[in-house]
Amino acid sequence: GLPMLQMLQAHDLNYVLAVVIRYFGGIKLGVGGLIRAYSSSVQQAIEQAALFEKTIVYQVMVEIDFDQLSIIETQLNNQAEIKERFYSDKAGFELEVYDLTLLDKLYDLSNGRLIIVDQQPVEKWIEMKKSL
Repeated sequence: GLPMLQMLQAHDLNYVLAVVIRYFGGIKLGVGGLIRAYSSSVQQAIEQAALFEKTIVYQVMVEIDFDQLSIIETQLNNQAEIKERFYSDKAGFELEVYDLTLLDKLYDLSNGRLIIVDQQPVEKWIEMKKSL
């Protein structure tokens, strides 16, 4: 009902379904009591739920000369998730990057020697920290 929807909207939640089951169909609670009961049930569920936010991340594959590896790797550990490392005539990384300006920074740090092999945007659900 509306009290449940208002509780979801108050927490700015989307893509959510709230269901409250009443085991007793009496009217002893009255209208105000029922509204509080339904709202409270949804509030408790929100407090216990894991909340996720859909965001865009970029799957990026980069290559770098070995003499630049430590400089680049330090930045990656702080600002990107390294999914895979590979080594051939150059060092390479498969990354998840949240902010593409990181690639510009890495390019500058490598004196223009960083090679971006591939870059694809991907939707990802990320668990949110609770601030309820």
